[in-house]
Amino acid sequence: MENLSKSAMKGVEVLRKGDFVELRVKGISLCVSNTELFRKQQWASARPSSGNPAVDRQRLFAAFETVIAQAGSGIGTRGNEKALLDLAKAMKQSGLPMEQWGLEKSVLDKLYPVPPR
Repeated sequence: MENLSKSAMKGVEVLRKGDFVELRVKGISLCVSNTELFRKQQWASARPSSGNPAVDRQRLFAAFETVIAQAGSGIGTRGNEKALLDLAKAMKQSGLPMEQWGLEKSVLDKLYPVPPR
């Protein structure tokens, strides 16, 4: 029987970009750290598949604790502010256009600080 991890990752394009991974599938794009993806894939490998890759993908994606989702993808950005900022810095450093991602103003303000006058 197939496990949750294998089923969930069917059709998912995995783009490794240094310290993080961008996952793309059917209009959804999200970024997670390499460490988090590895841990959640290990977790999902120990669970049986539902038999429906879309359901399994939703279950795996819901398990991510820190994730930055592309605006309008139907998945919310979540995580504590420090973890989100660290992930956003890595994304920015890799050249991703940050305006496309669903980041809260508090994270954006720290990512793009206004220099003092």
